[in-house]
Amino acid sequence: MLEQVEKRIGRVLPASVREWYELDGARQLLLRFSNDDPPLHISDFGKPLKDTSGGGPHDLLGRNLLVFRWENQGVCAWAIQLDGSDDPPVVVDFDTQFSSWVQCASSFSQHLYAWMWDHALVLGKLRGDDLLDDLVIEAHSQPLSQEALAFLRSHFQAELVTHGWPGDTQYRFFTGDQRILIWDGETQADWFLSAKSKEALGQLANLVSPLSGLEGLQQS
Repeated sequence: MLEQVEKRIGRVLPASVREWYELDGARQLLLRFSNDDPPLHISDFGKPLKDTSGGGPHDLLGRNLLVFRWENQGVCAWAIQLDGSDDPPVVVDFDTQFSSWVQCASSFSQHLYAWMWDHALVLGKLRGDDLLDDLVIEAHSQPLSQEALAFLRSHFQAELVTHGWPGDTQYRFFTGDQRILIWDGETQADWFLSAKSKEALGQLANLVSPLSGLEGLQQS
């Protein structure tokens, strides 16, 4: 199927993209470890697409963009930016009808890593995945201050930082089995705290709750 796509679009898929989609169940993994955001079927790669308002279809491949996932309500599209590299960047369009793209991660591999980290280690239980047992607290605050970031970096190990939707920047921190995911935007920051036990989750919440007026702690 990958060979058929390459023949149809007249170019070779990047090595990292090919390696991922050669895995059994790769598309199902993308769906499970997401907010029910449907990935495109491989056979649809590179075909002209309608935009988030139903306009088009648009020849995104002609702009070196290979869409591979939609947001569950159709307001976002994620695409691989075909730049000739083996592990190209991933970009997202947030309801601009394919006119404005923001780089999420500098490589397809980093994008996959970030999504799996978010949804397997932090958001899974919150999204109803009964096979994941981490406890989760969701909270909201003012946009992250430099002081809050400095505190987090001094008390936790920093993980990969990505950009685009949701929020403008996604920060990740951890220590042991305690993990923090933050969607930082212009008007607020959304926090997700996870841990294996109530005790560890409570300790984590107590440590970070003074930051940036964090409020609305809700455990799932």
